[in-house]
Amino acid sequence: MPAQDTTEYNGHTNYATWATNLWISNDEGTYYRTYEAETEAADERDRVEAVREAAASVWNSRQPAGLHADVKMDWQTFVREVDWSTVTVL
Repeated sequence: MPAQDTTEYNGHTNYATWATNLWISNDEGTYYRTYEAETEAADERDRVEAVREAAASVWNSRQPAGLHADVKMDWQTFVREVDWSTVTVL
C-alpha cells in the first residue's frame, strides 16, 4: 500500500479520499445508507456530514480486511486527509 499523502490517486485528491470513496460505495448497506442520507441532505454541509458518518460506520464495523487493512493508521489521522467534498455515492 502506498503511503498516505496529498498526491492524486486513481483520479481522486489523494489515497485517503480514494479509499474512503471505494469502501463507502463497495458495501451495499453502507452505499444505500449513504445514498439516502445524501439525497435527504439540506445542503452541502449536511451531505458531507452524512458521508463522514457512513465512513465511520464502515470503520467501526471492525472488519478484519477492507478499510482497516487499507488505512493502517488511526481513524482520526486518516479522516484529516480525506477530501470530504469529493466523496459521494451520488
